[in-house]
Amino acid sequence: MIGFIKGEVISKRSNSIVINISQIGYEVHVGIRDFNVGDTVELYIHTQVKENDIVLWGMGSEEEIIVFRKLISISGIGGKTAINIISILGLEDFINHIANGTLSKIKLPGIGKKSLEKIALEFREYKFNLIVKQKNIESKEQSKISEVRSALETLGYKEKDIDKLVNSLSDDQIETLSTQAIIKLAFQNI
Repeated sequence: MIGFIKGEVISKRSNSIVINISQIGYEVHVGIRDFNVGDTVELYIHTQVKENDIVLWGMGSEEEIIVFRKLISISGIGGKTAINIISILGLEDFINHIANGTLSKIKLPGIGKKSLEKIALEFREYKFNLIVKQKNIESKEQSKISEVRSALETLGYKEKDIDKLVNSLSDDQIETLSTQAIIKLAFQNI
């Protein structure tokens, strides 16, 4: 099974790309995504083995792969439909439509209202796990920012300087750096 691919795009088709990895070209179905020949791409892969075919489906994150796999487990939803939903809506909008009960009201090319209703029904319970996971990540990040603010206030930093630091942090820094590392970063930048 192939789970991840990193390489250079050497060919582009309507819904797939060919990626060169060590002189071997892998065709990966990516849906409606914008890749150019020469781009270096990193994709998480779902390998689908059929009777007389092996298909690679490429997504930008592990979360997209999880949703893709859940979608194709639904009767009547194939890989093309699943990847188009993910690539057109994006994972966040898809989850929001499920949470708000509005998925069946949107129009997606090649996907009927009954299919969207079926997807919404299947994801009704599953969505809560996705939303809870997303909320937990957000609350952990907010908790970390609160700790940083409190520590810097205790050390006598002005609120405008603290705001400047917090606003300058990328999501990646907030997610990966510890509270102490962010405070050390503050000492260097304020």
